[in-house]
Amino acid sequence: MRNLISYNKTENPFTDRETNVIIQALENLKVLDPACGSGAFPMGILHKLVWILQKVDPENKKWFESIIKRLPNYAQAEMRKKLEGENWDYLRKLGVIQQSVYGVDIQPIAIQIAKLRFFISLLVDQDIKGNADNNFGLMPLPNLDFKLVSANTLIGAPEQNQQNDGKLLFAQDEFFDVFNKLTGQYFGTYEPAEKKKLTNKIEKLVSAKVQEKVDEIQLLGTHTDERFSKHVAEKNKAIIEQKKNDAKLWESYNNLFKHESVGFFETKYFFPEVKEGFDVVIGNPPYLESRHSSFSEELKNIYQLEVKKRWHDLANNITRGADLLIYFFESSLCFINKTGVIVFITQNSWLNSDYGKRFQAFLLKATNVKAIIDSDYKYFDSKEGPNINTVISIFEGNKAYPSNKIIFARYHENFQEIPFSYVESDKLSEYHFAESKEYKYSDENIAAIKWGILLHAEDFVLNLMLVLKEKASYVDKISDGDIKIGQGLNLSKEFIATHEFVRKNSLYHAAIPFVTSDDGAPFVLHSTDNFIIDKNKLTKDENRLLSSYKVKSFDPKSTDKIMPILFLPRGIGRHFCAMNIASAYTASCVDIYDYNNSTSEEVKLNLWLFLNSSVLWLLREISGRKNLGGGMLKAEATDLKSFPLYIQFNKQNEIIKIYEALSKRQAKDTIEEVFSAEHKQIDKLVFDYLGLSLDIRNRTIAYLEKIINERHEKSKS
Repeated sequence: MRNLISYNKTENPFTDRETNVIIQALENLKVLDPACGSGAFPMGILHKLVWILQKVDPENKKWFESIIKRLPNYAQAEMRKKLEGENWDYLRKLGVIQQSVYGVDIQPIAIQIAKLRFFISLLVDQDIKGNADNNFGLMPLPNLDFKLVSANTLIGAPEQNQQNDGKLLFAQDEFFDVFNKLTGQYFGTYEPAEKKKLTNKIEKLVSAKVQEKVDEIQLLGTHTDERFSKHVAEKNKAIIEQKKNDAKLWESYNNLFKHESVGFFETKYFFPEVKEGFDVVIGNPPYLESRHSSFSEELKNIYQLEVKKRWHDLANNITRGADLLIYFFESSLCFINKTGVIVFITQNSWLNSDYGKRFQAFLLKATNVKAIIDSDYKYFDSKEGPNINTVISIFEGNKAYPSNKIIFARYHENFQEIPFSYVESDKLSEYHFAESKEYKYSDENIAAIKWGILLHAEDFVLNLMLVLKEKASYVDKISDGDIKIGQGLNLSKEFIATHEFVRKNSLYHAAIPFVTSDDGAPFVLHSTDNFIIDKNKLTKDENRLLSSYKVKSFDPKSTDKIMPILFLPRGIGRHFCAMNIASAYTASCVDIYDYNNSTSEEVKLNLWLFLNSSVLWLLREISGRKNLGGGMLKAEATDLKSFPLYIQFNKQNEIIKIYEALSKRQAKDTIEEVFSAEHKQIDKLVFDYLGLSLDIRNRTIAYLEKIINERHEKSKS
């Protein structure tokens, strides 16, 4: 089968009976891209299926007959005459487009471009025969209006009756059968008069369905008004508002004929011939992070409500902080059949984020995750598209099985240089270009650890994490303080005042030290290059002065954050942890706070030492997000919270000597720093306490060096 699918010139290896089975499977195949854009993925699956047909049916005899048999009896003879002698690849493409490939996108212009790509693909495989009088013998192009449609696949049809698995329950409705019959005829209708006649019939059918649904909603609204008192009706405003929104969604269904986007998507109402769901859902969903301004709070409210409708209690694992791609994952599980497969290429950040950790729990209950596939190479860059790193995710079915296994694979060669892709772990071990690990659903690591860590960390790192859990403590368990981990103030640049500005305007009495990237990578922060100005310490004249320079003052009472005792970089070029003796706030660092102001110097130094060790830097590398430009690593406060960070070394004098040495300089490039005299002393204290063997010590340093180099190389490849 892999040989059949591969782009090579080998002959059909199957018997005639097996070939018939394959062609039948291809004829029944249903593939959807729920965010198809201008059609790159649907075009890709079209080319792949045509390639397979070229191998199993080189003379196109079997596929030709399958095309003819799909037609009504009265049309078969005429179409046979028209199609005989046509280019075989044209016939293959025509059949695949008619039977197998479907695309949806929220942007109407994208759908129009996708249709154009399909038209051109069909056109280039037709042979010129004759002259302009007979259109050079070219067949009219098919009508793709009901194969590639504009709609919002993240919002389901506003039906009332739902099952627990997210699938809508539909009553028997003649609409679906009639709609299916008419759109099927429309695909291959070429005469303008007949085409217009069919269009009118479909439009009339859809309009009637829209009116039926709107009438139902209005009737329900009337009953609500009659049934409830004014007081109760006031409480039901949200329900009434929802009914109005439902009516608007149904009215948008008429947009099928206006080249505008329909506000919802449900397979039954768009592609009723897909009876049990799609066999394959492929996609490259939009790269829209939760914090992006385009992903508004209103949209999040809508999508959260939709998720709740589809998945009920399981929806609690899809948080408001989730990036848009998560909603495409979960909604696609509603589009496939029981054994259907979802294959998405997405931004890899979900594997290392908090929302992704929650989403893992959802996936373990809603589907069978077959593989998560990463690569050392970067396939998108800022010159041609989003400057991100991607990962391939493969899910199967919409019911989870405890016996399922997940393969985490990483390729060391560019996919374009590999003739075909393996995902079976036993195969991967045979090849130098990939490595993999396999975990059963019953493995506690699958639920407890972020999948980004499982994907990238070697086994010895997972064992190291277990040792750390046994021998170290979480910071909130430290007895002599109230220590918490958080993130900097994230103030806009209007709040930042330079040292020169503060000096020139005599504002030191109100200046609060403020850590920015200008301060570099200190191990001990003695002072800062910038400040924020305490609003509560300004005179009226000073307030006017700040306004004239367009500098905003800051009110410390506006936040529950305090100056941290320690801080680490969040966007990591160089690893370091700084002791904050300057009593500064940070702009966007990972902060460690002492809310009781009671932590002893020994505890602070113990924390400082471990946070500057190779063990901690390695943990930040494998848990952080690696999709930043320029090879940067993004390691959040929440990542740090997941690890025990405190060790009672009882080596105060040794730690003080290291501290004093490092307080006089900043961190070097990380790999250079790891081999510095001070860092070797830090690592020895940590390694000794954890009881690590010489082999594990060496592997820790080597692996840290390796993944940092890989991160930087991937940003260039």
